[in-house]
Amino acid sequence: SFLTDLAVMSLAFAARNLRRPAFSFFRHTFCQTQRLSTIRSKIGTSTRENLFEFLNHNKKILKSKKICHFLLKHFPQQVDHIKSILDGLDTNMDVTVYTTLIKCYGKAGNIKKIEQLRKQMKQKNIGLSLCHFNSLFKYYVKKGDNVTYLKLLAQMKELEIKPDVVTFSTLIESYGRIENVKVVEQLRAQMSLHQIKPNLHFFNSLINYYGKTGDFAKVVQTLKEMEQAGISPNVHTYGSLINNFGKAGKLDEVNQVLSQMEKSSIQHNVQIYCSLIDNFGKAGRIEEAKKIYDQMKKKNIPPSVYIFNVMIHCFGKAGHFNEITNILRDMEDYQTTHNIHIYTTLIDCFGKVGKIEKVEQVREHMTNYNVQPNLQAYSALIKCYGKAGMFEKVQEIFKQMKQQNIEPDISAYNSLLDCYGKKGRFADVKRIFNEMQQSNLQPNTKTFSLLVDNYGKAGKFKEMNEVIMQMKQNNIEPDVIYFASLINCYGKVKLFDVVKQLLIQMKQLNIQPCLSILNSLIYHYGKASLINEVKKVVHQMKQLNLLGDAYTLSTFESIIKTH
Repeated sequence: SFLTDLAVMSLAFAARNLRRPAFSFFRHTFCQTQRLSTIRSKIGTSTRENLFEFLNHNKKILKSKKICHFLLKHFPQQVDHIKSILDGLDTNMDVTVYTTLIKCYGKAGNIKKIEQLRKQMKQKNIGLSLCHFNSLFKYYVKKGDNVTYLKLLAQMKELEIKPDVVTFSTLIESYGRIENVKVVEQLRAQMSLHQIKPNLHFFNSLINYYGKTGDFAKVVQTLKEMEQAGISPNVHTYGSLINNFGKAGKLDEVNQVLSQMEKSSIQHNVQIYCSLIDNFGKAGRIEEAKKIYDQMKKKNIPPSVYIFNVMIHCFGKAGHFNEITNILRDMEDYQTTHNIHIYTTLIDCFGKVGKIEKVEQVREHMTNYNVQPNLQAYSALIKCYGKAGMFEKVQEIFKQMKQQNIEPDISAYNSLLDCYGKKGRFADVKRIFNEMQQSNLQPNTKTFSLLVDNYGKAGKFKEMNEVIMQMKQNNIEPDVIYFASLINCYGKVKLFDVVKQLLIQMKQLNIQPCLSILNSLIYHYGKASLINEVKKVVHQMKQLNLLGDAYTLSTFESIIKTH
């Protein structure tokens, strides 16, 4: 028993860190207890493959429930492997092992396997515990299976198992993902009815849910309830607040949360740094994102691949290519492997500004490190070469995709349509559109918006109207690009009544005008000497907190000179 406990401890450490000493100790302990010195000598370094090769030769080890539980906990991706070994052994799995198996299959979204486990448990007269129900709720709700969820609640009632705070936290977390406001409020009422006191996990689930739905008044109210209950926010509470405020563009509130964290002496974790860099970077506040990144390095917190990716994207969007070089150097210093997402971001950044030589360097680097492009990387390359008018390269990329059995998706076809449309190659646009439909890919909002935009800019109003008709027949909802294209087209020919109808339609669909639309309105109203309409657009810009760009300023200069 003592040796088994030691082996479990060493295995847990090996599973978390894959360190050779702990793994060797695990093998040595079992070789002593199972007298398997011959197999011990055959096992090499501490890799997952070697661990499971060892298990295949020593299946009896899994008779130890502790070992079985630890393996499932730390190697959930090997659940089928472990389960097949367990089925072949003459051993009784207890409730703990079944709970862990349900969790593993739930995370993988394998409901069929969960049902099989429930049947096995019934056959062996192993009753479902509250822990089982909590796990099952999480995965059935995630799948949107409300019928099974209700059956489970009824089953709990039959077995006289009372829900606890974990049950309600799990349900709120799960329903929060599908933003079901009505059910979440019902759950809160049921919790009060059962006189269950909320804990920190419950409040965190609730704050995260309200934050995701954009109901920040409820977020503030929940924080006050936490304070009244004598529960202090932890790093996960603050992480959720930063993430949701940041995604909503409420960066002043993010700074307030950071000040509160500092007062509470709560240190940032890597997830918080990820959220901060992501949110400030996407808002174009590059200096603040860089400051957070430097702060992270000073605190000896190694940046994740995701953070490197976000930083490259931010600097690329701002045109700070020297900073991208510094980030790539940091990646080497931290011995971070370049993954396909990093390469895709680099291709996208360099492609947008027409730095084809840099794109070629990225592709060469990928070849040297044997990194195969995925669908997203190929789509970025199509955009890049298409924008540069390098259509031979575009065709070459399409051929490579088909050779590697990567079927172009709607995004790849949209990139291709946009490239040929912008260069005025409308015969190719029609050919690609037909090819896309023959591939059983349905055009989406972006497809039609791009076609409307390119036909409109080229003055091909007949083709543009045909696309609009097809869009209506397919019941496709228009987006902001669609409206921007039409407003610009009808503005050019001074059909301002149609423009106003389009603006009313946007309002009905809750689509906010972007800067491109407002610039277009200022330009066309100004050209037509409709100065009062220009004033209305400027007032709308102020209401939407939109700052003009260089195009806005040059349009104003032109209007002032004329009038």
